[in-house]
Amino acid sequence: AVLVVLILVPLCYLAYTSLLEWKLTDPTGRTFVGGANYLRMLRDTDFWHALRVTAVFICGSVGMQIGLGLILVEALAALRWGATPIRTSLLLPMVIPPLVVGLIWRILYDPTAGLANYLLGFVGLSHPWLADYRTALGAVIMTDVWEWTPFVLLILLASYAGIPEAIHEAAAMDGATGWERFRFITLPLIRPVLTVAVLFRSIDALKTFDIIFVMTQGGPSNASETINILLFSQAL
Repeated sequence: AVLVVLILVPLCYLAYTSLLEWKLTDPTGRTFVGGANYLRMLRDTDFWHALRVTAVFICGSVGMQIGLGLILVEALAALRWGATPIRTSLLLPMVIPPLVVGLIWRILYDPTAGLANYLLGFVGLSHPWLADYRTALGAVIMTDVWEWTPFVLLILLASYAGIPEAIHEAAAMDGATGWERFRFITLPLIRPVLTVAVLFRSIDALKTFDIIFVMTQGGPSNASETINILLFSQAL
């Protein structure tokens, strides 16, 4: 009953209002237009561009988070000393509000006073990361990866704790290498948890707004304009 009230009813109401021509400046002037709004959306080149940007953002950020999460959890599993403080420090980024993360990384990417260009200056490189349409989306993706890889790591740490050590010991006695133990033992055992991590992070990446808005506002030249940024600019 709670799910019906909180999810199904608003969803049906949303579907109904999507069939109306209804301007917020004229609340009483509602006109039924059927699928006209959907046809207009499908003919809008900005919509398809935002859809492509959103797909790149999700695939890039979630893919890197899963890859880095697996590397970090394997590295932590191999540590014999100092694993606890290192693990704690690695989990800190995800407790910072996304709005603050966006502001921090916007400062880091600053072309004149940012730390990124300062460090790259030692090797003769400098680049306006957020002002170049070729690198803006990649810079935003790296920010999202920095913040949310710890979430994937936390899930993987829990799944690793459930793998019996005896299985790895038996495989090692049979001559399995570290890569073989990861591929044929660890990965199959954590695959269900890994699937959940991919699902959660994909949903969160699809909803991402604050980091992108603070860092680029969808620019430059709509290079980082996801569906959420497009909805915001169209609506407000």
